[in-house]
Amino acid sequence: MHPEVRSLFLIYIGEPLISAHQGVKHIQYLLTQISIFPSKEFYAGSLEDGDLLRNSTRRLWHKHRCFGPFCFFDIDGAESQPSGTGSWVNEDEIEFIVLLYHKLASQYLTLKSSSQLAIISPYRYQVKLLHEKFRTTFGEKYNQSVDINTVDGFQVKTFRAFRFSK
Repeated sequence: MHPEVRSLFLIYIGEPLISAHQGVKHIQYLLTQISIFPSKEFYAGSLEDGDLLRNSTRRLWHKHRCFGPFCFFDIDGAESQPSGTGSWVNEDEIEFIVLLYHKLASQYLTLKSSSQLAIISPYRYQVKLLHEKFRTTFGEKYNQSVDINTVDGFQVKTFRAFRFSK
């Protein structure tokens, strides 16, 4: 017998439990690193990754944990809100992102010639300073190999790798 499960949406809106055989899909199309938690916590481990997604998102650099498709870095640094910007920035985080990108692009040269990498931030000023730092560090054509934007700016774009900058 299938365990009683409900989707995260149903949990959020407070719907009662439903049986797995009543139409809950067992194959999901999120990155494995994202799907582990809901599968374990809400679906008794019964969710499976779709083969198409697993194969289409696998990259050589994923063998290194720090270059995986989904990871977090906790950067010590001071967030500040520069006067008149209405936005936030963490300059230590910007330095870390530049160093991380340099390491990744140095090891995997194909990333320098294609826009497969993205850096995303919820803050406009952080994005502005990231652009400035990438321009001064990697030259005027840096934006041909990495896309830096706000959350809203990435609404419908698809990339091979993201780095979230808060």
